[in-house]
Amino acid sequence: MAMSRLAAEWIRNTFTLPRRCEVIESDLSNGYLFLSILSQLGKLSDEDMERASDETDPDVVLSNFGLLARSLSSKLNIKIKQSDVANIVSETPGAAAALVMKMKRWY
Repeated sequence: MAMSRLAAEWIRNTFTLPRRCEVIESDLSNGYLFLSILSQLGKLSDEDMERASDETDPDVVLSNFGLLARSLSSKLNIKIKQSDVANIVSETPGAAAALVMKMKRWY
């Protein structure tokens, strides 16, 4: 998908992440790299970033997306629905890229 490719390129060319973002659907599915991006944009506190974890355990993923939803809402005025999160977690094509492109507008 073209949007996924564009989103992945923007991430790779703009941010220094803890791991490379190659396949956007799987690489962003636990929420951790989204939080890393927000941190680098100055939109996530160090304390919140320290609470995040790059794991696939369902409780960790839920916590990561909770942090993400709160930060997106309060810092960027981006609201994400539960269905959006479900689509990202289940690696639905285009779901992660759509959120990345919303975040890109604030860059």
